[in-house]
Amino acid sequence: MKDFTSSKWFVILVSFGIALLLFFNANSDNNFFNSSSNSNTQPTFSVVAEEVPVSVKYDADAFFISAYKESMSVVLKSSNRILLDTEMNSETRNFMLQADLTGYKAGKHKVDIKALNLPAGVEVTLESPQITFDLEERITQTFNVHPKLNDNLLKNGYTLEDIGLTPESVAVTTGKKTMNKIADVIVSVDQDKEIVSDFEKEYDVYAIDNEGNILTTIIDPSKIKVNIDVTAPSKSVPVTIKQSGKIPDGVKSYSFTTPVQNVEIIGSRDVIDSINQVEVFVDTSTIKETKTGDYKIETINNVTMNPETVSVTITPKLVDKK
Repeated sequence: MKDFTSSKWFVILVSFGIALLLFFNANSDNNFFNSSSNSNTQPTFSVVAEEVPVSVKYDADAFFISAYKESMSVVLKSSNRILLDTEMNSETRNFMLQADLTGYKAGKHKVDIKALNLPAGVEVTLESPQITFDLEERITQTFNVHPKLNDNLLKNGYTLEDIGLTPESVAVTTGKKTMNKIADVIVSVDQDKEIVSDFEKEYDVYAIDNEGNILTTIIDPSKIKVNIDVTAPSKSVPVTIKQSGKIPDGVKSYSFTTPVQNVEIIGSRDVIDSINQVEVFVDTSTIKETKTGDYKIETINNVTMNPETVSVTITPKLVDKK
């Protein structure tokens, strides 16, 4: 039997196979794989992540950084939409922006912002590739706190008696240049309604410059307790005793006497200015003989009486017997 490898057909088949391999090899860098790549092309998505915090790496024991751009917007691009949404969401985000001031000395510096921990397949473009920092020598001083109260908060006629602060002083930490700008350390009493009585509340403490601008500082404690004592307007008005209820049979009329001729009324100025007297009503329905008792002064809205009751002696005048 004739060997097949030495046959004419074997030679033709081998030649044809070699030709095919040469064909694919010659075209592999161009037509064949480019065509495959084109079929796998995916769209690129782009989103904007706003207010991404900028972390600053520096020696916080030696330096203090005053106002700087603490966050910025970035543009994120990726063909993976899920990955893009993850990085855009601040709660699921992996990457962070950082400025490294390690080794820098006090002074103004323009520092590169880097995106760290950025997942593969996500590109980022920063709103600003650099941020300027004012690196100051860190110092701490103690200041007395001064209260600020808008007089318009006091209801008409009310008088501020005293403002107490607890504590009265605070520790302020900031940069050396900023410390020199501090004109005052204040606690501002801010109310959304008029002050009509004593009260106690905690308020934030601020360091301000000569123009009243709030300076960048760390204040300890950041809140202090404020006690406000106020007095309301008052005046003295006469007491008028009046009979009420039925007059029992056999009684013609009554006379009323009281050792208290005037009482103090306390309230806003516009209210007490309209009051000229206060009244006490004595129910005589069961009174047939002289008696003395304490009777409450008729209340008036938004007015406090001092005293609230008065002693009254009621003397009936009997009907003449025929």
